[in-house]
Amino acid sequence: MPVLGICRGIQVLNVVYGGNMKDLRSDPETAACHGTGLGSLTAHSITITAGTRLAEVLGPGTRQVNSFHGQGIDQIGEGLQVVARAEDGLVEGLALPGATFVITTQWHPEVPPQQKSLFDRFTHEARRYRDRKLTSPLSG
Repeated sequence: MPVLGICRGIQVLNVVYGGNMKDLRSDPETAACHGTGLGSLTAHSITITAGTRLAEVLGPGTRQVNSFHGQGIDQIGEGLQVVARAEDGLVEGLALPGATFVITTQWHPEVPPQQKSLFDRFTHEARRYRDRKLTSPLSG
């Protein structure tokens, strides 16, 4: 089943796979970069790793994303792949290699600067999944 995890979604996926989180509010530089205050719409740079599904959808390289989260990934869960990082090294995107479509982002791609193509691709993958389930002789 396709999965698109946003903000808490990346955090939950990471913890489910045995990773853990860290509080970003305790370091003033990290807090400023990642907009840990309520209502913050701070933007910062991330780099998306070439050759990943996230890069396939949004393109590889550097881009600006919004940021307003008080937690970040500390240890990465077993089997997960880092697909995007902030300029300070904080994980901003994870994927599950081998899965049909599992992408998670720490940022909110629905908030400016938006990445509508991520939602378009997720919708496409969800429809493909539904259609396969409906036509499979084993569905039921």
